[in-house]
Amino acid sequence: WHFITISKWKSFLWEQIGIPYWIQRLRLDLFHVTTDRLPCIGKGRFVLQLFEIPDHRVGSARRAKSGYPLYSRVSNFLNLSFFPHSLNRAARILVSSGNTKKELMATYRVDPKKIHVIPLSHETVFMPANDPRSVLEIREKFGVPAGYLLHFSTQDPRENTEAVLALFHQAKVRIGRGIKLLIIGSEKYQEADVVCKG
Repeated sequence: WHFITISKWKSFLWEQIGIPYWIQRLRLDLFHVTTDRLPCIGKGRFVLQLFEIPDHRVGSARRAKSGYPLYSRVSNFLNLSFFPHSLNRAARILVSSGNTKKELMATYRVDPKKIHVIPLSHETVFMPANDPRSVLEIREKFGVPAGYLLHFSTQDPRENTEAVLALFHQAKVRIGRGIKLLIIGSEKYQEADVVCKG
């Protein structure tokens, strides 16, 4: 394994210069990429893995009510600019849904034979706890003795956290007030925010 840590502001240089350099130095037959951009120079065969086309992410970021940081603006501009090239250069494109495949074909005219749908899954470590003691410990740790609903949020507008809060507030009548909503992954939604909104 080769682990290389790159700061976010140097990521473009890494993609365009670093990746071709390491492909040649390590004599790699295939390079698997999980970003929207492939290098414009150098040799190499690439497998491009996409979770969605960047148009959605860029559109959501531009419509977001909160700040749109400079790095995000630059990165999104580069993503949209380089994305067609990346699609052409990739030997294979892996997507997590049939819908993304359809969007690539309709929006970017990608050959369907080049696209392979591989649904996302999870590590086996992320399984429901079967041990009643473990369940009790988790509920005690988070102060949710009656149970909980879990929502992951990283402040990305596409995760619809505001909608989850509103729906949870409406659902309390049916599921009971003892059930709590746990939001994991972001410090943006502090307990006070959740209490006020949900």
